[in-house]
Amino acid sequence: MTLRAEPLSRRHYAHGEGIRWDARRQELLWVDIEAGHVLRAQLDDVDAPQVHDAGRTVGAVTPYLDSGWLLAAGRGLLAVDEAGAQHELADLEPEGVRMNDAACDPHGRFWAGGMALDRTPGAASLHRLDVDGTATAVLHGLTISNGLAWSPDGRTAYLNDSGPSVTWAFDWDEESGSLSRQRPLVQHEHGYCDGLAIDDEGCLWVPLWDAGAVDRIDPQGRRIARVELDARQPSDCCLVDGLLVITTATDGMHAPGPSDGLLHVVEVGVGGPPVVPYAGAPRWGST
Repeated sequence: MTLRAEPLSRRHYAHGEGIRWDARRQELLWVDIEAGHVLRAQLDDVDAPQVHDAGRTVGAVTPYLDSGWLLAAGRGLLAVDEAGAQHELADLEPEGVRMNDAACDPHGRFWAGGMALDRTPGAASLHRLDVDGTATAVLHGLTISNGLAWSPDGRTAYLNDSGPSVTWAFDWDEESGSLSRQRPLVQHEHGYCDGLAIDDEGCLWVPLWDAGAVDRIDPQGRRIARVELDARQPSDCCLVDGLLVITTATDGMHAPGPSDGLLHVVEVGVGGPPVVPYAGAPRWGST
């Protein structure tokens, strides 16, 4: 099955990424990485987003349970309260490595990965921020740590590494949050797997940077559907009431086309879980 996504926005983004659906606020959350912007908008008004400038690169954002937002930003983690004040939490990566994509698991632990600014293979790690605020590096040797998701049955975790363009699967222990038995689910042959979303049927939606497509992958690693779009660099996606909303980027393009950098949307007929908030307490007093 092949579907066609159409532009949702008129506003272009250099590196739109990290799109999530916050069901409690009924709004989209996403970032423009190099601009350092966190954006929030209603689905029917995406061209008038509220914008927070973090003053550094921002790879991903998730809300706290009660108020505020947690960002994978710069080389670590940053909290933003409802008034827009920023609170430094932790540096996780060394100089020359920035945070990239991130997401919370079903228990509200925040997982955030990195990438080297020069894209050195194997230079980045995946980190887990537990609910008590403890940060642990759980996986090393990544090149561009990207999309994260957990299966509906709570047994499998997924991670994209855009460097080798592999979607990895892991056994996941819900109680401890530990990963084991890493194995390749898909070696993507065209384009580079970027962010991802999981649907209610346990299938992955994987944007393919430089290929102008988003593939739907079943739990056995088989492509069962494809979404095509005029934008060459789809970067992330999320599901909203049967719609797939896709971010795209103009980053690195010499001559972007009219659809590059826009948000796109397509009806896919399946839902997915909304963003999971970080379940730890906000530490607005942290420095």
